[in-house]
Amino acid sequence: MSFLISLHSHVAAFEVSEKLLEKVREEHGTVAVTRLRNWKSMVKHSDARLDTEKLALVNEFINRAHRVNDRDSWHKTDTRADPLEFLVNHSGDGQDFAIAKLFTLHQMGVDLAKMRISYVKSNGQNRPHTVLAYFASPTAEPLILDNIERRIKPSSARADLEPIYLFDPRDVLLVEGASRQLPEEKSNHIVKWQNLLPNLESVHY
Repeated sequence: MSFLISLHSHVAAFEVSEKLLEKVREEHGTVAVTRLRNWKSMVKHSDARLDTEKLALVNEFINRAHRVNDRDSWHKTDTRADPLEFLVNHSGDGQDFAIAKLFTLHQMGVDLAKMRISYVKSNGQNRPHTVLAYFASPTAEPLILDNIERRIKPSSARADLEPIYLFDPRDVLLVEGASRQLPEEKSNHIVKWQNLLPNLESVHY
């Protein structure tokens, strides 16, 4: 079952309708429906919360899913993860987790300018991995939301990760049409955590 979420250049909330839930119930059962209802409730009741509270809620909720191996290489353009499909199937790789968190925080009203999808190399596993970086301000140290290290930590506490590159989340969420491709990385686009500012001029290539 594949869902295509059409997200355009607005922060309009994605609606988990009863019609959609009935379709999910028919194809995936009541557990998947309950999970979507819980996700919808979390998003709906998050307006008054601080960003840090939203980060904690979303990181814990999404990290309940089952982790599968990351894609073998981030030197190829991967099919973009579909957040709704991820929530229904309750499993995915690092990229799927990161994009599901980005999508959910976006629905909660967290400013996209504060977030970046980051491709890294996990020193412990010596393989490519994907995390979500959050910047409270343009000069703040980023917080890293990960599905392997499940606690949110500042980048300085993640010596196990070697940053490779990052890209604007609007390249993932705010696209027209049904494109499901992640932007291709530039092999020479090497960055350091201290330079990962949520300023398009400094990180967008």
